[in-house]
Amino acid sequence: MSKISVIMPCYNCEAFVGPAIESVLGQDYPDFELIFIDDGSTDGSSAVAEKYADDERFKAIWKSNGGVSSARNLGLDACTGDYVTFIDADDQQLPGNLRRKVELLDGNPEVVGVFGRFQMHDSADSERQPVDNMFPAPDVDVDGFMEFLLRYGMYYGLHSVAYRMSVVNGLRFDTELKLGEDFKFILEMASRGPHLSHDEYCALIRRGHNSITRRRARFTYSSERRLVTDFYREHPLRNMSLRDALSWQHVRFSKRYQGNLFFKTWKHALLALVLNPMNVYAYKHLIGQLVLQRSTYAVKQAE
Repeated sequence: MSKISVIMPCYNCEAFVGPAIESVLGQDYPDFELIFIDDGSTDGSSAVAEKYADDERFKAIWKSNGGVSSARNLGLDACTGDYVTFIDADDQQLPGNLRRKVELLDGNPEVVGVFGRFQMHDSADSERQPVDNMFPAPDVDVDGFMEFLLRYGMYYGLHSVAYRMSVVNGLRFDTELKLGEDFKFILEMASRGPHLSHDEYCALIRRGHNSITRRRARFTYSSERRLVTDFYREHPLRNMSLRDALSWQHVRFSKRYQGNLFFKTWKHALLALVLNPMNVYAYKHLIGQLVLQRSTYAVKQAE
């Protein structure tokens, strides 16, 4: 039977960490370990976690505050499972998640990782909102999955994915990044092999808490743009479909700056055409920007 490790970093999540831990310990798959890393919490998070110390599946690590990446890396170093997945201390795994992940990884030895859908909510009593937009096809090869990420950005997260530890190997989270470290990790894993998606909901994500969830909201277009650009420099795109996907990303970035930052608007539109000279939408966007700029200039002259 394959073993799966669950990594849970925690910083000041006293109100939510109990249900988060129980959502993992209550999974119906028998062979797993929950690695809990307290990243120097100053509230009662550690006291809540200590209540589960008698469960042999629960492993707790206490460290001084160093950020979520250092906490996750410590968890990866401590893993003894064949597979690994992640959950934040203010989120929850949904029933059956670990069993489904292991079934798919066991049954598809060629894939690097598997991922499912997730739901979001504001509080324990609020309605759960499924997040279904931009979900890729069930069977995604390495180029297909990278194309999806480059084209659409991060539409799923670490909370919904499980990886093969033999492929993760020495890869760790970038501790220099304050935002987007999970997206960089996901991009790196995407470059290592094919992924498989499943249609079940696997995680419940909390919005609005002052911990990790709030950091997600600050992951802006500029953060994503830097990560995608750096990734492109380090991993030459192998085929036209990947170049086209990144071209569309630059169109997105260009539209983001539209009307505010003229230079960046044109820069990203031109980069889109460099990557794919056949991107008709990029031409349309450039023409639209030219018309807009001329109209703005004419109005100013009239004044």
